[in-house]
Amino acid sequence: MKKKLEEILTADHNSRMTAKKVVEKLECGYEISGLVIIKPETGERCIIEMSAGRWLNKEEMRWLMHESESPLNNKA
Repeated sequence: MKKKLEEILTADHNSRMTAKKVVEKLECGYEISGLVIIKPETGERCIIEMSAGRWLNKEEMRWLMHESESPLNNKA
């Protein structure tokens, strides 16, 4: 599934630039499998992927995207 950057809806410039980099990786076998929706008034989000939805408040999303470490990076 190839998507043009214009087909990906994003809320801000930084997200568009990150989306552009991700779309370029689609050429390497990656596919779009979900999306994230946001309630701007509160910052609450829902990540929808493979028929599942995960609800996160603003603080949880910040932790997930900016503070948490991937268990994949903690291999012994």
